[in-house]
Amino acid sequence: MTPQGLPRRPQVLVVTGDPSGEAHAAAAVRELRRLRPEARLIGTGGERLADAGVEVIPGTGDMAMLGFLEIVPHLARMRGLLQRLTRLALDADLVMTVDYSGFNLRLLRELDSLSPRGRRTRTLHYIPPKTWAWGGARARELARLADRVACILPFEEPLLRRDGVRASYVGNPLLDGAEPIVDRAADGRPLLALFPGSRTREVGSHSGIFLSVAAKLRRLLPELEVAVGMSSALPEAVYRSAWREWADEAGAEHIEPAFVADTSTLLGSARAAIAKSGTITLECALAGLPHVVGYRVSRISWRFIGKRLAVGSFSLPNLIAGREIVPELIQAACVPSAFARALRPLLDASPEREAQLVGFEEVRELLEAPATPAGASVAERVALMAADLLQAAP
Repeated sequence: MTPQGLPRRPQVLVVTGDPSGEAHAAAAVRELRRLRPEARLIGTGGERLADAGVEVIPGTGDMAMLGFLEIVPHLARMRGLLQRLTRLALDADLVMTVDYSGFNLRLLRELDSLSPRGRRTRTLHYIPPKTWAWGGARARELARLADRVACILPFEEPLLRRDGVRASYVGNPLLDGAEPIVDRAADGRPLLALFPGSRTREVGSHSGIFLSVAAKLRRLLPELEVAVGMSSALPEAVYRSAWREWADEAGAEHIEPAFVADTSTLLGSARAAIAKSGTITLECALAGLPHVVGYRVSRISWRFIGKRLAVGSFSLPNLIAGREIVPELIQAACVPSAFARALRPLLDASPEREAQLVGFEEVRELLEAPATPAGASVAERVALMAADLLQAAP
């Protein structure tokens, strides 16, 4: 009971680390507030979570980093935030961590180690770490730290359950409102979309390569139009700065792309794309946009990543289908000439283009695997998990 004699409001700590995770968290939080309107929600994020009714901790709108060495300048800040969130977690009835696994697993470890005997905060992790990419040790740790795990990729549930994780496939939020796949090979002038990333380091690593590919293809197809897809996580100046740096080096060979903030419009109008490895590859697949995937980080970061990697694919469509649907050009292979060869047939009606479109239909069917309860949205399923855990909280 509170000092005023009223029942204590259940407290939920929601931890996200980037705009994508925040968007998914906000949808689930709205449903949770409908189920448990008396709950007090505190968390990291920005306007989306605030609009959903979360008391947002100032200065936590985007904590995302890229690579291994790149996070070093931010370590002190992140350590301080971790300590603050751990204190909040110890007072909460439920901690809902969303994606952003590097930081969120550290938070769950701290919470587990500091929790008083006999009182343990309930934990729900939504969008789990890619344990299938790194091997079983992280999955076993997740089984110990999280009471429930909500997966958005159908193959994750059986893999995680094999290691003792209480995982459930809740569907994939990208399917909500996804249009039928239509071949746009003959639509107007060809448009090539470039998706270099949603973090400053990613944009710096990939923009020059992707723009060089576009310049090569423009020489073969003078009518080719080029657009850079921008993330809401970054200001347009980051993308334009990367383009200017490349243009200075390219000289007379440079091109001037359009810069497009509305990713959904670009996905629906482009004929082909180059995409950085990540969620954007699945967005391309569900939009029926043939593409080639690229990924490059610093050499030292790659030594760290490559040593630990347990899967041979970086593209979500390939991972979901269990076979290669889209070409992947990773690290040393991430060069303009290789991209140009792989992309050229995708800009016209071709066997390569048709094969990708057939593969994308397969990916959509796999994502539509049954999730419970039937008929509920992804956000509703996650909120029901959270409400159940709140009910069981001590």
